Amino acid sequence: MKQVAGRLKLELAQYREIESFASFAAELDLTTQKVLNRGVKLVFIIKQQNKHILSVEKQVLLLFAAMNGFFDGLLRMGSF
Repeated sequence: MKQVAGRLKLELAQYREIESFASFAAELDLTTQKVLNRGVKLVFIIKQQNKHILSVEKQVLLLFAAMNGFFDGLLRMGSF
């Protein structure tokens, strides 16, 4: 969990930094779009309803898959 959490902090920090910059930019390159897309998915995975909390094992599995790009092709940014 510590390995996943450390990398997650870095990816979310990068996402937030690019997100604030992207609000001013009219056109974004493909790499920036991928970082934003992955960041949206990570934030979506982290948010949990109080009544439906996932087990630690499932959380780690979902975060690992999202951070390694397994969800990149499934949903596009803004389709949540």
